[in-house]
Amino acid sequence: MQLVHNNGDIPDVTTLRASIPVPLPFDMNPSAAVDALKAKSHLHRERNLLQFRNQLANWNATELNQVKSHLLSSLVAPEQAWELPYGILGGCTLVVEQSKSKDHEFTESLLKSIPRFVSHSEARVRAASSSLIRALSAKMGLVVWNVLGDRLLANVAMNIQLDEDQRLQEAARLAGRDLDDNAANAKLHGLRMVHETEGWRGLETSMLALADLVDGCGGYILAPAAGERGLEQVNGLIPLFDSIQKGKDHPNRFVREAGLKLLTSTSRATGNEGMRTKEDGSRVLALIVALCKPVILEGLQDNWSQVRFAATKAVRAILEGFPLEQRRSLYTGLLPRMCLNRHYVAEGVRNLSQDTWREVIGSDGKAYLSLHLDETVAYYETQCEADNHAVREAAAQSLGELCAKLERGTVEPFVVRVMNALIGCFKDESWPVRDHACRALGDVVSMFPDAAEKSGKLDDVRKLFEQHLADNIGSVRANCAETYAQVCKAFEPDHALFGCKRALGIASDLMARLRSQPEQLFGSHEDSLARDRDTKYGAASKLARDNDASLHTDQITYSCGSLAPKLRRGGGCMDHGFAREKRPWEEADGGMRLWSRLARDVAENAWDAGLVDEVLELGAFGMELQFAQETKVRQGWFECFGEAVTGLKRGELSKELIARVVRIVERGREMENERVSAAAAGCARAVRRVCGLRMYAEIEREVSHKT
Repeated sequence: MQLVHNNGDIPDVTTLRASIPVPLPFDMNPSAAVDALKAKSHLHRERNLLQFRNQLANWNATELNQVKSHLLSSLVAPEQAWELPYGILGGCTLVVEQSKSKDHEFTESLLKSIPRFVSHSEARVRAASSSLIRALSAKMGLVVWNVLGDRLLANVAMNIQLDEDQRLQEAARLAGRDLDDNAANAKLHGLRMVHETEGWRGLETSMLALADLVDGCGGYILAPAAGERGLEQVNGLIPLFDSIQKGKDHPNRFVREAGLKLLTSTSRATGNEGMRTKEDGSRVLALIVALCKPVILEGLQDNWSQVRFAATKAVRAILEGFPLEQRRSLYTGLLPRMCLNRHYVAEGVRNLSQDTWREVIGSDGKAYLSLHLDETVAYYETQCEADNHAVREAAAQSLGELCAKLERGTVEPFVVRVMNALIGCFKDESWPVRDHACRALGDVVSMFPDAAEKSGKLDDVRKLFEQHLADNIGSVRANCAETYAQVCKAFEPDHALFGCKRALGIASDLMARLRSQPEQLFGSHEDSLARDRDTKYGAASKLARDNDASLHTDQITYSCGSLAPKLRRGGGCMDHGFAREKRPWEEADGGMRLWSRLARDVAENAWDAGLVDEVLELGAFGMELQFAQETKVRQGWFECFGEAVTGLKRGELSKELIARVVRIVERGREMENERVSAAAAGCARAVRRVCGLRMYAEIEREVSHKT
């Protein structure tokens, strides 16, 4: 069972309980049930909480009063270990949530006891007290805000600006508590280094407790702010929003996330029970947005996915709180970021952004992106130069999407800027960025061939396409061939740069390189050297780095979610797309894929006898060549030829050509490699669809008889 989220945050008590199977119900007297909540073992404590919850409905009024009395006495008892208040606070939360009648004496006693736990030294106790605050505020309303609001705000104000020495003292204290005195001394008197997420005391949990408090109280806290004095009308609101604003640039990512969660809670509260009218809610929400929009814009482009996710939730809460016309006034700044996050690598951010775009923004998105296209393109240009390679990948996708989905007349003035940004991405060290830039650039040039030609960048695009046909990543080669053919289709066959005649010549030259592929390259000295210069992704790089002590000794460490700069962006004279010399089989594979796409979609002369003869000779030669990547060459040839013939009509293949293909297919089927055999069978099916089952069977029998 996972007790800590991927972002290091402490999950709330309800989440923990939901993750544990419900045990069988049992009969237990009230005193014993409360004592069971104090178990030292986390698993036992959570199981007992579940049993406690199930038993609550079975106790009569007298037994329930005994439970409450025992909970209160345990809550004020001298503390021995953090597990005791953690379990008791969880039990109190369950009693408050499931109570059908109001017990003022019990809730007021809890309200008096809870302040000591909101600043507890253990984060899990603070998280449990936050859940209880939410339950109490839902029952008692503004009373809880009046008692706890100032205390929580004071905790935030005190801890949000701790200096490094103060944080170091706190980090050493925690190290001593959780480990030993030696760890504390090493922290305090050793390197004296403190991580950006360490030593902030109860800052994050205090902000989350404020969010729970606002969620529980709903609109009752914010209702007076609809008056003439606005947010100043309510005691504590100005400090609350001040803490959200200070959290925008805070070095601790969990604090930035907590600030956005607090903003989400206050935004939702404007539409909850307690606001007098919907107009009052919209008025207060507008005041909140005026203060906090920069926080949202910064959060939507944060380097940490959890912060982006929290910012996206805040955007959705705000947009849903406004009527349509008022919502549209906020699109400036928000739409470009929300649009880009629809392609972001983190699944939660991507899915929520797509859902928000579909459900909340809807048809407005396309129209208002067009209205703010200059701002949108400018934002995407900056994101193409971001340090985070995942952001550059999303930016390349977004630029291609703009050109593909918006009106041609709207986009055309921006074609040069879009091409410049994508050319920079095409030179990126990260192959997914190159991959997306390749496809996006192909879309732009094929849709706006005249503007692309006038830009003076067409020759740069051609060079990049030709180089990436031999990229060391297979999907980049395949997508580059697809895109190259797509662009050729937009120009005349005799075009100097992207004419299909020229492209077929390039394909022919590349396919011929296979004959210079040395056999048995795998395991050679040259191959081991090449791995050091290979892509940062994949097993080849891992094998070369695993036993290199210099790469694993005395190095800075990052958390698993860290996006520390690993992959450099391209641009200018920096081109990271080609980390080692191209291998002949990769060049041949790129050439074969280019011929296949041209033959399928663009160029009738791709089936000229001379060129087809080269293709078939390549296939026959590849079946016999022996080296480390031989199966990739064979599988690629079958896939490409099968795809190429789909562009032909019935009867356009000669018997002689079919016979040569059959010989290669039969040789491929004899291979022990399942992928090659499957690809050969797929190629045979494609050829049969063109020549007919009877003709193929006859030729197959003839070839078999001669063999």
